Amino acid sequence: MSFVGIGVYVLGIPALFGWLLWSYRARVEEIRVRYWLGNLYYCYKRKFFWFEMLILVRRLLLATLISVLPSDGILLPILVLTAFSVSLLIHLWLHPFTSRADNWLEAISIVTTALTFIAQYLMFIDPTDNDSFSDSWGESSSLHDGIIGAVVATNFALLLVMLGVLLWPLFKWVGRNSRLLWRLRRGRNLHSIRHRMRSMILD
Repeated sequence: MSFVGIGVYVLGIPALFGWLLWSYRARVEEIRVRYWLGNLYYCYKRKFFWFEMLILVRRLLLATLISVLPSDGILLPILVLTAFSVSLLIHLWLHPFTSRADNWLEAISIVTTALTFIAQYLMFIDPTDNDSFSDSWGESSSLHDGIIGAVVATNFALLLVMLGVLLWPLFKWVGRNSRLLWRLRRGRNLHSIRHRMRSMILD
């Protein structure tokens, strides 16, 4: 039963999404198609409507590598870093997102995830042990703390940047409308003052 679930969720859903995108590739601009399928491609350039599938394949590949390969071997980091490197090169070559900020954030996200993986892997590797990679790297607890702190700080900074990019349009809208309201109130006050002065002069 577990194999059926793996087949449906790991292979079936990505295959379904890929089939839908390919089937409606000539109609992605139609309102009806964008309404129920647009979440898969609305943030990408028109010619890269399929790029979400590439990201999904990358995530599935990484999850498979980390789940299947032994964590104390050298093959795992080689394949994982190769996957990250290829993904980064493809992304920098194509720039698939319509927004320049999204393109930069995706590239930074790939690099940050790769660095996080490297840091996590190094924390459990003993470079002086030539027979086994399974022992933890216990020579310096301060080095461990430094690596953990750097990884946490880097990911937290990336999270703040992403939140800032997401909320920036809202901040701009609030600022623009606040200035507009202030100008309207100021204009009403000036009009009221002029009206009073005119009334005093006429009286």
